Amino acid sequence: MSAPWPVVDLRARITLGRVRGAGLLSAEEARRVDVLLGLDDDAALVVARLTGRRPAAFRVPDLAVTGLGVAGPALARALGAGVLALEEEPTVQAAWASRAVLAAGCARHGLPRTGRRDALADRLAGVRGWDDAPWVQVVDAALIRRLERWATGEADPDRATPFLARTGVRSFVDYTPTGGTLVASRAAWDVWEAALDRADPWTPEDALALLARDDAPPGRLNPRRALRRAVREAAEGALRAGAPELAAAWLDALQAADGPSARTVHLRARAAEASGDLVGAWAVVARGKATLGPAGRVAIAPMGRRLARAVGGAWVPDPPLRSAKARSVRLAAAGRAGPRPAWGRGVPVESAVVDAIARAGRTAWHAEASPWRALWGLLFVDALFAPVPGALPVPCLDRPVDLDRPGAAERRQRWIDAVYTAIDAGQAAASVARALDVHGDARIVGVDRSRWPAGALRALAEATPPSVLRCVAQAQWREGRRAWRGLPDLVVLPGPVVRVDGLVPATLAPSLVFVEVKAPGDTLRPDQAVWHDRLLAAGACVERWDVRPA
Repeated sequence: MSAPWPVVDLRARITLGRVRGAGLLSAEEARRVDVLLGLDDDAALVVARLTGRRPAAFRVPDLAVTGLGVAGPALARALGAGVLALEEEPTVQAAWASRAVLAAGCARHGLPRTGRRDALADRLAGVRGWDDAPWVQVVDAALIRRLERWATGEADPDRATPFLARTGVRSFVDYTPTGGTLVASRAAWDVWEAALDRADPWTPEDALALLARDDAPPGRLNPRRALRRAVREAAEGALRAGAPELAAAWLDALQAADGPSARTVHLRARAAEASGDLVGAWAVVARGKATLGPAGRVAIAPMGRRLARAVGGAWVPDPPLRSAKARSVRLAAAGRAGPRPAWGRGVPVESAVVDAIARAGRTAWHAEASPWRALWGLLFVDALFAPVPGALPVPCLDRPVDLDRPGAAERRQRWIDAVYTAIDAGQAAASVARALDVHGDARIVGVDRSRWPAGALRALAEATPPSVLRCVAQAQWREGRRAWRGLPDLVVLPGPVVRVDGLVPATLAPSLVFVEVKAPGDTLRPDQAVWHDRLLAAGACVERWDVRPA
């Protein structure tokens, strides 16, 4: 009989976590991993059910393990193997006990049984023997969570998601590791793991100290976004509190550690203005204009023009961006779909527009960046898994660890140039088909096969003109993950010329069409405006559809 799925999933995560964390486990942790993987199915099911579950300590008489009719023998074997331990600390027991158990314990010791649960727990916190039932907890809970993080590449692994054993543990690109470890050292990992587990709000000083480190883990194991947000929120609070100098110091440190962004430049200029230094505020925005990307320059342009007038300077505008063709489309309002207004059959506005296009006989996807990132991953799979020293330190990765770091493109330039040559020659669809055939279901960054099956990706690659596909493909290598923000909501595949009900003008072109959907009150963001300009410059058909209630 095969093992229960929770056991299969747990073993798969532990095994893959050990592979990805090669060189980061201590000798004792490696021994504990062997113990966990050596548990029989019932004992492993106890660990799988209890790991990550609240509370952290369990009262044995009240403990139910789904999938085990009688948990006692499995609990005993887990205790004998040392993966469960008896918990005898009264404070821990009281912290996790139910109110009924706490009330019975208070009665046993002559303490008041009334009041809220927290009050009862406080009365028993230091009383030994207040409950005569045994309590247990998972000894290796922290180790298992660490292995799951390495296995999934997620700071908060979702154990409810059917994982590698159901999709194939070997579902990774076959490459030769290039040396090194997932993180620079175990000491570095301990610092970042403490950051991931931190419950208290970040102080700007602590956040800046981490942002200044150069040993961050890759991908979503790096809390950079949360750290950046903590510093900005602290700076905004300092501005509201009338402390612009403090805000300026934090924002200067943020730009030094994390590079410029439109939001940081905007806040830093506000801090200078609040200090009465208009010239300094103008200088901040002028430096931002010289260092930010296109979307950032669009975002700070209104402030730049205003400050230029105030100090007598000159704001030299960028060349005007090309604008997408504007149309209106009438849809029936249908209440709300969760937090958003609903349209048509009671769905979000993008899905309602897709429905309208489908009724006209064309295929449209609510795409945004997702299918383009998938095409990018398949087109550049050889570049991503090229033998760059230290970029693929361990087996079973879905991306190189240096992908989001400076110089990633330069280190792979010859592989990247080969892809651009294939795109320009109209061979992108063949390259995508070959990548799908060679790598099958291998996990590749950006490729979400549950949403975009092979046939859809091949069709999109075939339908996209080479100049447009090259425009999209270049963005990630040039600007990193931020580049994907702002791609139009919908992509309409080529087909016959059709008339869409409610659309003015009603005729839809036969080519591939990008559609930005704007509900009433919604405006175009700077990153969207920049993408419209890029795609139009590449020869794409880009339109903005302003939704009006029917």
